[in-house]
Amino acid sequence: MSEEDHCRAGRHGHRHDISCREVSEFLLAYLDRELDEPARTEFERHLQLCPPCVHYLDGYRDTIALVRACTRADAAPAEPSCESQRPKKAPPEGLIQAILSAKCRAAKRDPSE
Repeated sequence: MSEEDHCRAGRHGHRHDISCREVSEFLLAYLDRELDEPARTEFERHLQLCPPCVHYLDGYRDTIALVRACTRADAAPAEPSCESQRPKKAPPEGLIQAILSAKCRAAKRDPSE
């Protein structure tokens, strides 16, 4: 099964050793270029093969931009509500697996984590 097919395979009912918060923190660290090189390389390897995960990451990036716009002191009151703009889609299974793989790769380099 290709990585892209893996992303499309059963997205529900899987148990992982990663919380939603950890997924969010990982994606934010990735977007802010704060991941160490092995984790970044591993994660980007998956992204090169998996358009659904790239699409999810793009939506995550858009959400961050929206939240930042909504929290700016100078945000115009006529803008749509931030609450109505929240994404409601769960991350693709392949994205979760790519994050776990990248975290594992980083942990092998730094056993103190």
